[in-house]
Amino acid sequence: MPEFEPGNQILFKGVSVSWLQAFNQASMNMQTANAIRNQQEWNKLNQERKDMEAFQKALEREDPAAMNDYGYFLYSQGQKEQGYQWFTKAVLKGEAIALSNFTWFKLFDGEHDDAITLYDACRNNLKFNVNDYQLANIDSNYILNNLAAGNRVEDAETQWLINGAKTGHLESKFYPAVLAHQAKDFAKRDKILAGLNKGEIKKIHDDLLEYQMAAKGWFKKWSADAFKMLNSLN
Repeated sequence: MPEFEPGNQILFKGVSVSWLQAFNQASMNMQTANAIRNQQEWNKLNQERKDMEAFQKALEREDPAAMNDYGYFLYSQGQKEQGYQWFTKAVLKGEAIALSNFTWFKLFDGEHDDAITLYDACRNNLKFNVNDYQLANIDSNYILNNLAAGNRVEDAETQWLINGAKTGHLESKFYPAVLAHQAKDFAKRDKILAGLNKGEIKKIHDDLLEYQMAAKGWFKKWSADAFKMLNSLN
């Protein structure tokens, strides 16, 4: 993929323009009597310009956090492949959040082998934003992608439970209940769910509703089944 250039398009005030065009528009508006009425509004536009220039420079020096943020922006704008490329570049630089994003969106898009491959290559080489919670999130995404790909994950329940207890990562605390339900071990399922408070159950319920609507393929069904399980118990 081409390197980031100042002329790349972004959304500025809801309009697709380049980084430099964004500031040029603001400058021209200063000359219009009714466009910018006071110094405070100009200061805000000037700060936006400075922020964009700083972000551009961060991308040019291949800052991992900036590359992840740009990947997220592109993905959210429907430019998924470009987004994935920037996520990958950030992961190769050691950015943990980018691996979380890459494996999560690949789960949603049904491209599980890509998530597994990048995780296997980079999970132990992360340098930035590495903490127990972030690693639990990444590991959870990895387990889900493996299950989706039909791979046997012998220690999935154990790994989830350990990470959930250690970090409070909500999906790691909840998903073992789904596995127990699928195995018809309802006593284990109920014991796991009893360890979640009402706020956590509501958060999981709301998330699953969103996931089953937005995801494709395997994860759509997994989320719908988990949602149905929760509703049947309330």
